[in-house]
Amino acid sequence: MSDVSDAQPQPESEAAAAPPPAPEAPASTAEAPASGVPPTAPPAPTGGGWTRPEWAGPRLLYSGLIHAGVGLGAGLVISIVVAVLVAVAIAAGAFSSLGADYSGLVGGSDSGTDASAGSSSSVAFNPLSVFTGLFLIFGMSLWGHVSAKFTADISGVHIEAHGGVTAVPIVVTVALLAALVVWGWLVERRRPSGGAPARIAAALITGAAYAIVLTLLSLACSFYLKVDPVALWLTTAGWRLLLGAFVLGTVSAWLGREFAAAGPGGGFWAAGRAWLGGVHPLVREVTAVAASGTVLFGLAVLVATAVAGAHVGYATLLPTLPLWFGNAVVFAASLGQLGGIRGSSTGSHAETLSVFNPGDFAPWLWVTIVLAVIAAVIAGVRIGLERPAESRRELRSAWLLPTAIAVLWAALPWVFDAPGVSITGIPVIGDLHAGVTVAWWTFLTSLVFGAITEATARFAVPVLQASAPRLVAVVGAGRTTAAGGVVPLSRVGRRVVAGSAIGLGVLCVLAMVGSLVITGVANTLYSPKVVAERYLDDLAAGHVDASAADDAGISKAKGVLLTEDALKGAKSLLKNPKVTSVSTSGNSAYASVSFTVGGKKETGEVQLKRDGTVGLLFPDWKISKPLTTAVIVSAPDVSKVTIGSVSVDVPDSGQVDVYAYPGVYEVDADAGKYFAAPTQELVAGGSSAIVSLEVQPTDALADELNARAKKLLDGCAAQHVVAPTDCPFEEYAFGDTSHVTWKITKYPTFTINADGTFYPDDVGEAHVEYTESYFGETEQESDDVSIYLGGKVTVDGDDLTVEWESY
Repeated sequence: MSDVSDAQPQPESEAAAAPPPAPEAPASTAEAPASGVPPTAPPAPTGGGWTRPEWAGPRLLYSGLIHAGVGLGAGLVISIVVAVLVAVAIAAGAFSSLGADYSGLVGGSDSGTDASAGSSSSVAFNPLSVFTGLFLIFGMSLWGHVSAKFTADISGVHIEAHGGVTAVPIVVTVALLAALVVWGWLVERRRPSGGAPARIAAALITGAAYAIVLTLLSLACSFYLKVDPVALWLTTAGWRLLLGAFVLGTVSAWLGREFAAAGPGGGFWAAGRAWLGGVHPLVREVTAVAASGTVLFGLAVLVATAVAGAHVGYATLLPTLPLWFGNAVVFAASLGQLGGIRGSSTGSHAETLSVFNPGDFAPWLWVTIVLAVIAAVIAGVRIGLERPAESRRELRSAWLLPTAIAVLWAALPWVFDAPGVSITGIPVIGDLHAGVTVAWWTFLTSLVFGAITEATARFAVPVLQASAPRLVAVVGAGRTTAAGGVVPLSRVGRRVVAGSAIGLGVLCVLAMVGSLVITGVANTLYSPKVVAERYLDDLAAGHVDASAADDAGISKAKGVLLTEDALKGAKSLLKNPKVTSVSTSGNSAYASVSFTVGGKKETGEVQLKRDGTVGLLFPDWKISKPLTTAVIVSAPDVSKVTIGSVSVDVPDSGQVDVYAYPGVYEVDADAGKYFAAPTQELVAGGSSAIVSLEVQPTDALADELNARAKKLLDGCAAQHVVAPTDCPFEEYAFGDTSHVTWKITKYPTFTINADGTFYPDDVGEAHVEYTESYFGETEQESDDVSIYLGGKVTVDGDDLTVEWESY
């Protein structure tokens, strides 16, 4: 039996669409009118108006509704399968970050009383919420948007936040629509509708019923949970689901019926090929391009999945394949066509992954470009074999295929929404959003690959037919000649075509080699990793750029140590520097580094920014945030400290807060001759380093204080009274005293604190002798008196002020 695709498309059955033939009019016995006299027209029918077509009846309505029901049933089965696979992945730990136990949230339905608050809390739960997951998968696959609403009334304050998740799992979408197409083909094959209008009407009925019932079911099975004072609502029901299900359902149902009408005698695939053979050639060519790209990039994604599964585990990765496989194929194809993947989130700059900004994926991105070129060539060969040979000479239509491919890429992000999450109305935090999509310029770069496909179809196919017919047969799926035959080329024409093909190949090779060379030079000399390594080597050698602190927004006061002179004053510098990883985000890069300082291994991060280009080709990366350590020196009792070789003023807070490059620094205090602090060693390597300077009085202060105490006490002893004025000792006498003499027998010694206060650690003693007279009697008295003396010293440079205090 010959392949259905080789036969001409069969015309539609006119017997089902055409009304029954009218009965023949009885023969007229009258003579024909004379020449030039018009015949008498038959009388017009009475009761004119619109006549309902025969196909418009209950059978068509039932057929459309049953078609919608079968599609809904198949969709639920597919959603159940996907939900089970996701559950398997969750059980295997793929979503361990989301694997919290929510049983406490939905497991109870009792109402209780909060004794502390004095009010009762009730629980409301939609019992159909157990099916929410199925309809979330179902709805998202048909352009639905997951909407969430959170409300809370706490202490009289009403809080309301809205959120949403947008993502179209393309594989699931294709499966849902395929069910509609296959059933439409079966129905139309068994019981034809009666023509193209009937098929369109049946498809509209199917799409409308499909969309309305699915939206109502999604609404009925919405997740709703209310535990006073908190409520949560989650659903995909909305205008997006209603519109998406109607459009996609209608088109899928119509395609299935059209397949049956185009190929009534063959199988499903033969019917599809027969229908495709009857549409506009541009549609077939775009389909060929999409098919070749899907196959190649689909295989590439499967290989990448196999590699990734070896690291994260196949049991956690493979079950979720239907949710992200189709989207991954689209993203891989966009990268291969010199496009990009753009991700963004609240509070950060958008990040784009492309061959121009490959990050750590540079080798793999070049593989996608090779795949894109191969896919374009394969599609070009198939298209060239299907085109009439005469059309190759017509260049006025050469722009159609590349333009159609570009339009398809431009529409793709709108038709299939890229994954995204948005939350609005969060108290204090505000609005949040995150998403990833195909870069906007992808449709422009796809013109290049569309041109490769067009050039292959027009120029390369004749050469390949003559030089490699077996290869053409393989690539063209058995086709070796184009429709309409091959127009032989002249010798000059063959040379032109061959030269053009060779030239195009040489240009492609040169472009690839040039790109590889540029990428290699960029990764060797101008990549963020190379710049970060060079920066670390300079730090290890004691060389720094003083402007780095200004570029990082560090003030001069806090960046006083971020100079080359300060770095050279360090006791030792970092050793064994190494860049462990680099991540890029747009024009920013983040280099994680490791090094050794003070015999201890430390880690840190260097931030870079791209500031133009070098030679118009290579990115110019510069350090935007140097590798520094926040240094805190606590020295509340001094005016200056010395860190390494730099003297830093101590503010009134008594704490020095500066930044330093990694290294070991000696820290001491400049407190004059009366106070001193033991030198401390500060190791700057991690995120922060803290040193406390304990200021201690010097021997010079003790000697000076003792000398001043001796002078004070000697002056007091020179007063011939039992209670010397402004002195720390006295004698208690009851009568009149005379001939009073004092003698200091023991001078006190002191303990001096860092803040200048002092107290006696060994009290002094004074001996007094005097004559006491009372009631006319006179006696000679003597006594030993203890001396309790303390106070505070204040130092201003080399000037010392003592405030005495007796106890």
